[in-house]
Amino acid sequence: MTPSQKAGELIEKFRKITTYQYQEYAGANYSTFEHDIETLRNCAMQSVGEILELDVMWLGEDVVADYPKVYSPDQCREFWQSVKDELNKIK
Repeated sequence: MTPSQKAGELIEKFRKITTYQYQEYAGANYSTFEHDIETLRNCAMQSVGEILELDVMWLGEDVVADYPKVYSPDQCREFWQSVKDELNKIK
């Protein structure tokens, strides 16, 4: 998975978990609430920021198993920094 793909995946995950339907008043049709892209991007940026603050030395093989091109803690950090850079490009 590329950093760009991961950035998009994070945005979609935040969209999915924060979208909900509501009724403005009894008997009305349901409306759907979705955050704007800026809010979703900020949520993803916060998550990636938390990952980058971790001391990735203790994460181990199981955490990076989903990213076959990431083998070392430094490469893991580089990957997440690249994800953060991709998120910064999203407007």
